[in-house]
Amino acid sequence: MLELDLLLVPFFDQSFEALSAEQQDTFVLLLAQEDPDLMLWFSRNGISSDSDLQALVEFILDALQ
Repeated sequence: MLELDLLLVPFFDQSFEALSAEQQDTFVLLLAQEDPDLMLWFSRNGISSDSDLQALVEFILDALQ
């Protein structure tokens, strides 16, 4: 989904290497999630049941503002 690419690609390019190993693993897990779920989480219309995924979503949103 293009909207997700517009969020995730810049974050990856700018910040991935600075993440901890655990956060990098969570980022890879995030990429494996279904697009509709990601859209809900990144639009703040829903939250992930996985606290690590949700924390990373919030981190990404904060970093891109």
